[in-house]
Amino acid sequence: MLHQDIDAREKFLFTLEWLLGLQARYPQHMGFGLIHVEFQDPSHLGATYGVHEAMKMLVGLTHALRHAFRKTDLVARDGMGVWILAPFTSPDTVIAKASEIVRVGAENGLNIVEHYIRIYSLPEDGAALQGRDPASNFLDTLKASGLGRTVASFAAAS
Repeated sequence: MLHQDIDAREKFLFTLEWLLGLQARYPQHMGFGLIHVEFQDPSHLGATYGVHEAMKMLVGLTHALRHAFRKTDLVARDGMGVWILAPFTSPDTVIAKASEIVRVGAENGLNIVEHYIRIYSLPEDGAALQGRDPASNFLDTLKASGLGRTVASFAAAS
């Protein structure tokens, strides 16, 4: 499954880069959502399950999310976080997807770690950031920008 994770990330970044380029040319016709799930304390997850098992859980979550969403939604793991690219998606649909992430994460035992889910609507949230960096840097810059909105924040389950 780890090899599949690497391939999915490359496909995700390639597609994001393509969408950003397309959006730069046709901004009025191209919109999509990005969802980012970030786990706040990866050491807690590792201490609870062991590092190897914790990584297997994150890979399993990524795999489960790939099967939970539309075929056109791309899911990629980014260290201890997960990105979902949802093209042509309304904000309400993105929020529904965030709820699905919470459910799938709990089924995979990841509700023991504090995490948050943040959504970004493009072009609105990323317009000032586009065209400067490749897709991987765009994601890092987007996370650090404070743009988007947190739709869910979860404390660790007791």
